[in-house]
Amino acid sequence: MANNLKLSKKHGVNPSLQVCTICGHDDGIAMFGYITGDKEAPRRTLSPEPCKKCKADIENYKKQGFVIFVINDEFENEEMAHTTPWQHFKYLTVVKREAEFIQDWDTSKGACFLQASRATKMGLDQFVES
Repeated sequence: MANNLKLSKKHGVNPSLQVCTICGHDDGIAMFGYITGDKEAPRRTLSPEPCKKCKADIENYKKQGFVIFVINDEFENEEMAHTTPWQHFKYLTVVKREAEFIQDWDTSKGACFLQASRATKMGLDQFVES
């Protein structure tokens, strides 16, 4: 995080309300300052990480099995390099550690990110509620 914030002439610190990418609840304030063209910051923006409650829920899910965080495919795009995987979150699923399709994966951290197209090919999206 930068120590200096270039202020916007029109909007000052140019704040935006951060929301949790998983639950959607308010999670803090982002100070954008100057944005190219002296644009106003969006009223709400996705937090770079889940909120404390969701992080605690994720730790509990890890005790139950292996957690797969499904993210939008475009996260691999170079234009998205300045964002975090959490800002492309779609849904999560928990699978048994004995599940055959994860046996070749590194499961030591208890969770991973997976592109939506791969999750669909694996059939992980069939149990997701809209």
